[in-house]
Amino acid sequence: MVNAYILSFEGGSGGTVQEVSVAGAIAAEKDTELKVGPALVVAAASAGFLIEQDGARLYVYGSNTVAVGDNVTVTATRGEYGGVAQLTNVTDVTVNSKGNTVSYPTAKDITSSFDSYKSDTREYVTFKGTLNISGNYFNLNVEGATAVTGALVKPNEDLSSLNGKVVTVTGYFLYFASNGKYLYVIATEIKGEGGETPPGPGGDEDFSSNVTWTNGANAYDDGVATVNGVANVKVYKLGTSSKVGTATVVIPKGTKSVSFYGVSWKGKPASVQVLLGETPLYTQALAANEGAANSSPYTITVTDSDHYTMALPETLTEDVTVTVTTTGTNTRVILFGIKAEK
Repeated sequence: MVNAYILSFEGGSGGTVQEVSVAGAIAAEKDTELKVGPALVVAAASAGFLIEQDGARLYVYGSNTVAVGDNVTVTATRGEYGGVAQLTNVTDVTVNSKGNTVSYPTAKDITSSFDSYKSDTREYVTFKGTLNISGNYFNLNVEGATAVTGALVKPNEDLSSLNGKVVTVTGYFLYFASNGKYLYVIATEIKGEGGETPPGPGGDEDFSSNVTWTNGANAYDDGVATVNGVANVKVYKLGTSSKVGTATVVIPKGTKSVSFYGVSWKGKPASVQVLLGETPLYTQALAANEGAANSSPYTITVTDSDHYTMALPETLTEDVTVTVTTTGTNTRVILFGIKAEK
């Protein structure tokens, strides 16, 4: 089941949307609704991503529906955080193309000047510090710095193997928080002193997704799992212990079928449903899985019986917007490996 999407969000003020470049968005008035791009995604994390166009860079907060190398157009509101422009209240992310080459500038080493570092742009920086993970906080104590602590926007990767170790972070400066106490970066690379990096794929199976996902009610797209030994698989969770979850997706033009892996919460079999408007298109019961419990990162084992395909009656001649939701008494499921097949 479920999706192959590229994604459409609904919302917005209903007013005129200004079409601008990234530089134009940075210069725009606060609270203006903008359509920005096309721009290249140069960094991505669980809470947002960074786009670049002609050397200008802008953080898109509250969406992680894209991957590094995607060329995108974003419709959102011009906001500001920490005195630096960003996009918020995202209503649409159109992926124009995928797999584009991303070239990074030479990183500025700010380790020795961490306490005094200042910037009002998304500068590419690098620094060394001891990583301390506490829940959704990823802080770095930089040697010699007494006033400022490094901080990462929550990464997509599982960094637990590097917790408590000295690491070198390379990425884009985003903003200062808590009155300048925390210097936030969206990382493009994190390495331990011995050169170790967060665990990569651990097997031959492909559990990646090639679609875009937008959270609706009680939906979460910031989780990862080790699936059949493959680490850092991005997973999508729908529902809570008592409430159904929904997401809005677009099945792109040219799709013939949509395949996916799906499991329901430990001890609680559930179903997922795809609707076009209010009309059900597809319903699939999902087996309960021992690894679908607690919170991310999960450790999940699946078999071929957990892999499903939603066949379409004919090849789509245009993008089709659908809603994906959980149904029934049990309302929590985890989806991954979602692919639009053409």
